[in-house]
Amino acid sequence: MHLLVGSGMLIAVTLASPRTHTMQRSLLARFLDDLDCRAPGAINRRRFLATVGGSAAAAVAVLPAYRHALAARRRAEAEAGGAIRVESIEAHEIQPRYNKWIHHELQHFYGPSKRYVYEVKTNTGLVGLGESGSPESEAVRKGYIGTNPFDHVGDMTSLG
Repeated sequence: MHLLVGSGMLIAVTLASPRTHTMQRSLLARFLDDLDCRAPGAINRRRFLATVGGSAAAAVAVLPAYRHALAARRRAEAEAGGAIRVESIEAHEIQPRYNKWIHHELQHFYGPSKRYVYEVKTNTGLVGLGESGSPESEAVRKGYIGTNPFDHVGDMTSLG
């Protein structure tokens, strides 16, 4: 260890070999972990408050949509006079046409564009439509039969 005097201050300096590339990367990774509240590592006050604040903000953002879905479910069940169940799901394949001015390029690079429209019928006569870019298997569609359609509002594993 050597002592350097500069600007009126005594500074201790260690003369060692320069740091390796992997050491620098790990120091950078640790620095980024300290900045990023989502990164793995020890929990501290900043990370805790960011997690709690983010969770609370997400809950507040989702609450109005949940209330509307719940109100729609109650209203539909009241009008139907009982619980609503999915009776059938039909898949229809459609192939929309491209506009003439860009038809050649899209057809050449991407091929025909296929979409799937699902028609869901309930025991009360309600009909719902949804669309997807890929077909779902018959087993997945059968999993929805007999369930309340409002149970699947916001479901990330739903059709499509």
